[in-house]
Amino acid sequence: MNTIETLRNALLVTALLLLIYVLYKRMLHIFRKQSIQTNYPELGNSMKWISDKHAYLEVKLERTSALTIEIFDAGGNLKLQLANQSFDPGVHSFELDATSFSAGRYYYKVISDKQQASQYFNIA
Repeated sequence: MNTIETLRNALLVTALLLLIYVLYKRMLHIFRKQSIQTNYPELGNSMKWISDKHAYLEVKLERTSALTIEIFDAGGNLKLQLANQSFDPGVHSFELDATSFSAGRYYYKVISDKQQASQYFNIA
């Protein structure tokens, strides 16, 4: 085997490993989202962006429940608390005004009486 063939084989193996890694990360993301929806159906939360720095977080409650919604930065520091009280059954919408947030990765945590869920999002 000459040097060119060895180099070509190394590049093919590297490309294959990179592809496997990307697919693995994508599948993890999909499974995490499905897990939140399956394990926390009561929280059925979804963030709907209306602009770069404004979104609404909708939470559907099947029964009256205490509800806490908090926004954290990537370092785990609390940035904002959207809710911390009891709510009746139904869909509740909470506005997120992120104009004071710097660009980066954040996550929201939704906690009800018996369940909790969290999801990452990015601010550009």
